[in-house]
Amino acid sequence: MKRQEIGILIIGLAAFLGFTPIFQALNSTISSEMVGAAFSAIFILVTTKLLISHQSDLDEKGKRSEHIFAKRLDLYRTCTDAIITIIDSSQISARDMSSVRKCLVELEAMAPDKVIRSYLDIVTELSSSIGAGTLQESEVLARVVN
Repeated sequence: MKRQEIGILIIGLAAFLGFTPIFQALNSTISSEMVGAAFSAIFILVTTKLLISHQSDLDEKGKRSEHIFAKRLDLYRTCTDAIITIIDSSQISARDMSSVRKCLVELEAMAPDKVIRSYLDIVTELSSSIGAGTLQESEVLARVVN
């Protein structure tokens, strides 16, 4: 059970145990019904408030997750574009390496380790197959990840 559900049960139990002597003391059915209705309304209000609060928290977490997903998606597109530029030109220029480094640093902040390592593997493979990238550049990129 979640914290809020336990709280609701405790409030209900406390209301039942706490107000039973009051209801027994009131012999009049109208007054006991009024008191019962008032406490029931209070219980419903508290329960509804807890449920709405919980739903608001879930909505906020969902919005944060959507925002993070959108940022990651934009970053992945940028990094993919940098790799596609290298593949299309069949050479790695200083500008290309600069954009690759920038993507790698941004990936460090946003992406899981698996994505970072995969990106580094792709860049290292491109560097070795195209031949324009030096061993030093690949080592620098590897150090950034580790």
